[in-house]
Amino acid sequence: MEKEVRCLNVEFRTCNEDKKRTISGRAIPFNVFSPNRQGFREMIAPEAVEGVIECSDIFMLYNHDSSKGFLARKNKKGKGCLRIDVKEDGVYFEFEAKNDNLSNYVYERICNGELDEMSWAFTVAEEEWKKCD
Repeated sequence: MEKEVRCLNVEFRTCNEDKKRTISGRAIPFNVFSPNRQGFREMIAPEAVEGVIECSDIFMLYNHDSSKGFLARKNKKGKGCLRIDVKEDGVYFEFEAKNDNLSNYVYERICNGELDEMSWAFTVAEEEWKKCD
């Protein structure tokens, strides 16, 4: 299976309570058409993540570059500082930004509004395409 990447504007939230620097947002919206992507639009159904999130290693990276380290992680056993919550309208994430160069860089850019979108990579076991007007 080939890795696919999707990019979308996301509402990041930051919270600086008790000296914790929380970054959170909705990574995958359900049942919403994407912007036009060179002639096609797609919609992610909630069923697309059923049984997948629980058994996946999920990394929060900057620009899909693991060589710089990772911002947060949830492993297949559910351990790690990345919290994932599947809700009716999408997949949400939350983690505390660490005090390291990468985390500080990303946190500051989210706070000042420079960083306002994210992407996610995945593989597809099966997919369905429909021609819509």
